[in-house]
Amino acid sequence: MYAVADRVYPQDVSTCKPQKSIQALCMDEFLPTPAVQEAFVEDLTDVIPRILVTYLKAYMPMSKAVTYHITHPHSNEMNSKSEWRPLGMIFKNSNKAPEMAQICDKVQRDYVPSDQNQNKVLEKVIFDGDQLTKERARNASWANVLADNEIERLEGLEPSFADWHLKKNMYQICHNVYFKQDSSAQIGTMCSSMNRTGKTNAKKGPDIDYNAFKDFFVRETEAHVISRWMEFVGMESIESEPTARIIPEHIANGDKEMIADWLKKETHVFLDLVFLNNDMSENVVKLDDQHRNGFACRENGCEAIFPLHSTRIRHEKKNHENLQTEDGGCDNRDKYGYYKCHAKCGLVYTTNATRERHEKKEHPEFIYTVIPDTDENNEKREDAVWNYHMSRLQIGLYFLNLEDAIKHGDGYRLLRCFKFALLFEYKHRHTKYAYLLLHFFVKFYAVLSQDEALRLLNNRFINYVGGIGNNVPLDLHMEHLNLMLKQLTRNSGGHLTERTIQRNARSLYTISTIMKTVHEDCRQKQPSGHHGGEDPKSSVEIIVKDLIAGKVFQHKPGRKGYNSFQNFKKDVIGSDYRDFFCLGKKYNKTLGRNL
Repeated sequence: MYAVADRVYPQDVSTCKPQKSIQALCMDEFLPTPAVQEAFVEDLTDVIPRILVTYLKAYMPMSKAVTYHITHPHSNEMNSKSEWRPLGMIFKNSNKAPEMAQICDKVQRDYVPSDQNQNKVLEKVIFDGDQLTKERARNASWANVLADNEIERLEGLEPSFADWHLKKNMYQICHNVYFKQDSSAQIGTMCSSMNRTGKTNAKKGPDIDYNAFKDFFVRETEAHVISRWMEFVGMESIESEPTARIIPEHIANGDKEMIADWLKKETHVFLDLVFLNNDMSENVVKLDDQHRNGFACRENGCEAIFPLHSTRIRHEKKNHENLQTEDGGCDNRDKYGYYKCHAKCGLVYTTNATRERHEKKEHPEFIYTVIPDTDENNEKREDAVWNYHMSRLQIGLYFLNLEDAIKHGDGYRLLRCFKFALLFEYKHRHTKYAYLLLHFFVKFYAVLSQDEALRLLNNRFINYVGGIGNNVPLDLHMEHLNLMLKQLTRNSGGHLTERTIQRNARSLYTISTIMKTVHEDCRQKQPSGHHGGEDPKSSVEIIVKDLIAGKVFQHKPGRKGYNSFQNFKKDVIGSDYRDFFCLGKKYNKTLGRNL
């Protein structure tokens, strides 16, 4: 374990908690609403020009106008060097619930400020870790909820997740979605690009070789940005000039502010074509508002309001037989997420199980036959190759913004990224991480005080060298310390004891400081920790040529997909909004019983 001092101290904010009840928490607070999407696009208008001036000859003279470091309210604090110290090791197994409780109890008693009798917590301490550590610490706290005082209830610790393991999980999802070993001969796919650029270690995926996969993923994303931009402005090669959206002469010869403003406007137009309309968030918010306000009877003059849509339907059928209504949706469910009776009696039910019981009881002779979806017209409209690469471009831009937010310690930008990550994790059925993010939003917007929430958001990075753009997630620094400790442990030889390991663990800061001093005295450059080739341009140029040759960003209705990616869908985060709404309500109800 190690401790790191907070660099951001919230000023003039409330320390009262909770900010609001969980029941008052609205769905739009943890979803990428139109306002969040607009802010996300605004972030990317500063990120994308960096790629353009690096690889496209026509835009290279504009590099002076590019914003390489996006400022935020706490930029000065995030650029300063972090103060951290190792705390040694606790020789307990966190996989076992009783021992995890002992770990939390020891951390709380040793490091959480309390009164003299150790009965009352004076200030909470954020206890960061990966998803499993956070889950186990939370469960240990919930298991002690009936204890006599705050210390015994473990209320001095605020379990939270750090960002590197979440990011790694999302990279693994991308590997599962876009990489297939049998697609190596299909030019343009991820596997083919890995072979053609010589990045074969990336094939192992982020779980086995994280740095190799991340390095390739960034290069491939840059290639997709360049290829789509060339299609956007009418360029035949990276050396040519735009023909469709020509760079005006007064812009080419303009000052820094004029060029920056023009680049931002051009990037806005570009992103409007990249990010397709997704109304999932709006549909979830509308459904949430409907359930909060109740379902009013649709008969003129009737003022009855019901908590459930199914109850309203029964009322209308019983008291207003001639009322004609249409609730949309499909044959299986209406637009509110309720399950329609297959026998067409008009009733709806909150769950599939209650619908089945109704059908067996009221319509015993009815047999429902599932009709397969054979929409040939839809297949003729779709372009699976275009879908694959537009999807890859969208998720790549998301990761560019996420990585940039972490590097600069921008908590609010990271918060926006988390809202997209929630839908991404849910769509790909990583429900534990979806629950993790929902739990974070509930804590941030409701359970914690404003002071605690802002400390949780803004102090989740560590900058152990100082300088702009050098922040990393807390759990990544923990991985680096673990690696150093393992090296020290191996060097202990046959004298390996708990005492030896503890001494090594507590000396990590001193050893790293001595190593840095030796490097400086010897005028030897210390390894930066950055992974990847010295010149990424060759890899990007290879992928760009393949994408341009394949005309992947020219939409051709009816074009068949790659053999390994037939019928590929373009939506990165789209899911059934009714299912997501039910999941959110279920999790909030569970959290409401425990928080």
